[in-house]
Amino acid sequence: MLASNIAATSYVDNTVSGGSTYSYKITGKDGTGGCESTQSTCSEATATGLCTLAPTFAGLTTATNAAGASCQANLSWSAASPGCSGPISYNVYRSTVSGFVPGPANLIGTTNSTTYNDTNSLINGTTYYYVVRAKDTGNNVIETNTVQKSVVPSGPVTLSTLTETFEGAGGFDNAGWTNQALSGATIWTWDATQSQTPTHSWKSTSLTTVSDRVLVSPPFGVNAGTTLSFWHTFAFESATTCFDGGTLEYTTDGVTWTVMPDANFTAGLFNGTVSSSFSNPIAGKRAWCNGTIGAMTQVQINLASLAGNTVRVRWHAGDDSSVAVTGWFVDSVTIANAGVAGACTPTASGVDVTGRVFSSAEGRGVRNAVVTITDENGNAHSTVTGALGTYRFAEVETGHTYIVSVRSRRFTFAPQVVQITDNISGLDFTPEP
Repeated sequence: MLASNIAATSYVDNTVSGGSTYSYKITGKDGTGGCESTQSTCSEATATGLCTLAPTFAGLTTATNAAGASCQANLSWSAASPGCSGPISYNVYRSTVSGFVPGPANLIGTTNSTTYNDTNSLINGTTYYYVVRAKDTGNNVIETNTVQKSVVPSGPVTLSTLTETFEGAGGFDNAGWTNQALSGATIWTWDATQSQTPTHSWKSTSLTTVSDRVLVSPPFGVNAGTTLSFWHTFAFESATTCFDGGTLEYTTDGVTWTVMPDANFTAGLFNGTVSSSFSNPIAGKRAWCNGTIGAMTQVQINLASLAGNTVRVRWHAGDDSSVAVTGWFVDSVTIANAGVAGACTPTASGVDVTGRVFSSAEGRGVRNAVVTITDENGNAHSTVTGALGTYRFAEVETGHTYIVSVRSRRFTFAPQVVQITDNISGLDFTPEP
């Protein structure tokens, strides 16, 4: 319904977009408002004025770590379709907080391309979250998709075998392991009652209250030959029904966790599915159930289906609201043919490049001209001039030579070559004769 309770015999629809055709039907009501007529026949009208439709855009498709000497994130997406005349440009937003709201404060660049290489002030090992939105430069309308991707910048990746015996100080041989309660207050504990390697393992103690806890690996790169193995022993409630249990999950983005598929196991597959009765937080997931504490057995997993991703895995134990048995012991984790990342060099903070685009030497500013800055490697960022012909590029990396060019429907401008060592203002353009 567009409007209701209109007393007049006419109505002005101000929500339309110029050039689009709209269809209308109306109904009438008696004085009490309780009796409504059938709908009228359909009438159509094509709106005049400015087209105000937003582009149609599916959002960011990929965000990957460049894995080079300098920290860099590479973004890509499929082209948007203009709702009006276009052309389309893209705004790139970045934050270190997942679920952030894109806006001027976190806008890091614009481009006309369907790729963007972010080299601005990135720090090794920090997780960055990105959103890309399409803008129709003809009417300056920006669509509002919320598709988010994350990247953890690092240096070059080499293949190695990661071995974790859980015998180091504090329970870990390698940095990057974490251990937390997702519900309840009990976490995994470093334990010496069961082990496959000399003396220690990590134990999830089962509880009689609803709770779950995770033991999380450091991130590692996966290729076609990467495998994961570990040893464990467990005893969960009960002998016949999977009321309590433990599962193995992975994430490729640090946000969404997925149960390891049965097809990936080459030994030690899950033996049940956690019951949906009694509120276990991992209800419905494939898991290890039942069991008896004894000699540890090995689980082996082929990770080839995750090739090309940086992955974390976690051991996720869950308890329901009643009986508890012993729990779960995990030891001797080996990740073979893992991609181990070195550290990348943090990229320096950038500078601003600003100027105006004029219609003549003494003329007015040219609005909606597309200004593009391109580095020596062909990486291009674009922006659109404002009402006074002004433009601005923020966080431009210093120490490089750039070509700055302008595209306009009415005028032709010669590109300018600049070497950037500090902020530049007044990089203005006037049309060629």
